[in-house]
Amino acid sequence: MKQIKWILPIIVFSLTLYSCKETYPTPEDFPNNNVTFNFNVEGDYARDFFVGSKIVFNRNLSENKGTATWNFGDNTAEVATENDTISHRFQVAGTYIVKVTIDGESTTRTIFISDIVPSILSEIEGGGLCEVNATFVQLDVELPNPQSLSEEFEWIFPTGTVNETETPIITSPDKRPSKVKFKNIIGSQQIILKTKLGGRTLQEASFNVQVSYTKATKNVYFAVKGGNLMTVKLDKNKAGDMVINPYNLGIKSGQHPFNMFFNDSSLYVLDCGRQFTYINDETNQNMGDGKISVISKDGKKVETMITNVGGYAFFDPFYGYLDAEEKKLYFSDRVAGFSAIALDARNQTMDKDKDTRTNFPYFVQSNRLGYYGKHMQYTSLNSAFEKVNGVWWWAKINSPTGIYRFVNSDILSKTAVATDPEPESGEVCANLIIKSFVVDTKANMLHLVENSANALYSIPLDDNILKSIAKISDIAAYKIADLPIKVEGTAAEPVSVTQLILDKETGFVYFGLCSDNEETMKSGLIQYDPASKTLTHLVEGVGVYGVAINNTKSKLF
Repeated sequence: MKQIKWILPIIVFSLTLYSCKETYPTPEDFPNNNVTFNFNVEGDYARDFFVGSKIVFNRNLSENKGTATWNFGDNTAEVATENDTISHRFQVAGTYIVKVTIDGESTTRTIFISDIVPSILSEIEGGGLCEVNATFVQLDVELPNPQSLSEEFEWIFPTGTVNETETPIITSPDKRPSKVKFKNIIGSQQIILKTKLGGRTLQEASFNVQVSYTKATKNVYFAVKGGNLMTVKLDKNKAGDMVINPYNLGIKSGQHPFNMFFNDSSLYVLDCGRQFTYINDETNQNMGDGKISVISKDGKKVETMITNVGGYAFFDPFYGYLDAEEKKLYFSDRVAGFSAIALDARNQTMDKDKDTRTNFPYFVQSNRLGYYGKHMQYTSLNSAFEKVNGVWWWAKINSPTGIYRFVNSDILSKTAVATDPEPESGEVCANLIIKSFVVDTKANMLHLVENSANALYSIPLDDNILKSIAKISDIAAYKIADLPIKVEGTAAEPVSVTQLILDKETGFVYFGLCSDNEETMKSGLIQYDPASKTLTHLVEGVGVYGVAINNTKSKLF
């Protein structure tokens, strides 16, 4: 009984607090048997409340039986003297408060009206791939039309589209146009549909037909700055009239996806989030939002490997290295070191406390190598890293700079001191600011982008040469091309070219560029051929961050 005595005071106190927020419900929001009603859609689309749908309101369960005044919340009202039911059509999408008043008592209910949006339907001939020059596609549209209004359509097809008589087709006014196929153009072919219903222009619809190649080739995936993840076929021997456009996976690239890796049938995307430069503000440092996503090769499945939402911003994943044999993905933070995560891990989170990393401890830290306090400092900013024949190559871009090499046994269990020996592998390319590099052991070359010079270099993989480098002038003879890199970030932490990848079969190197001068060199995905020392754009007109190669050859993905 003592507990019951407290019920009324608690309720009164709670209502008092609630009323202070001015959110106390009005009387008609309470259940009321005297005045009540329900509603449903009559006719087609019975489960959907579209613009123009006939919605029937029924008040027959109300105990009050007098004249009913209906206010539909769209500046219309109606009085019903005898009928229990009344119908109404909303002509604009939105949320409406419907109110009925009977004998001075009222009840309201909320109803959400959806706009009518056309949906494009497609049927690929044979049910398989849509192969360039061969496969026809039948298009159609699903258009809810609850008022049987007039319908107008305008299909807009990309260049290279032909009909069944091989006649080029640019537009069509038909709801179900003739079958089409694509001549000499592969990649995502975007079809646009413009629709009018009863003279009203509806939302434009678009559809990507993924047109496959006639032969199996490799794919390079790339993250478009401010856009989507994409992939493009590789074929240095393509026919002269064949156009290779990229495929749009329909998945957002993220905020700063500096690195990507492909393994098995999945793409691993490392996005360090919005904050990638130093902030001298303890509060703002806890604005981590980086993540690693795992995406199927066709973009149809997206999973989260690890997130750092709300954590320490400098724990976000910046750069990485995928070890297929170990089945691990190594990922670095902004400055301290890098950690490892199993390739099959999903839905993991980083520690929120910046002073702890209990769930993902460091594999190596700057202060756990013999370089510490001599060359490398704890605040040496992380950059690209990879493992070559059992030796780690780890680029640092601040205080000081260069590539630091070590093997697993060089990692100390404690903070390094002056008497600890430096790793035998040694530092190379001292004083170079290297944001991205890749080692080609087959061609015995080190390809890198040096940030103070904004240029691409190819240096012989010779320790005598690499260890003798002390300044940018020492590699002048190995410059391949100047790169007009767009300034982003700070002078100490520029974005630059974030990743170089190697096709080990051909020796070609691929990288993305965000150009500061489109006339000098366009933004896009670039192929570098070390044999001829030439650069070729595979994709132009978009800024690109991370890149990855799928070495398994296929006609599509």
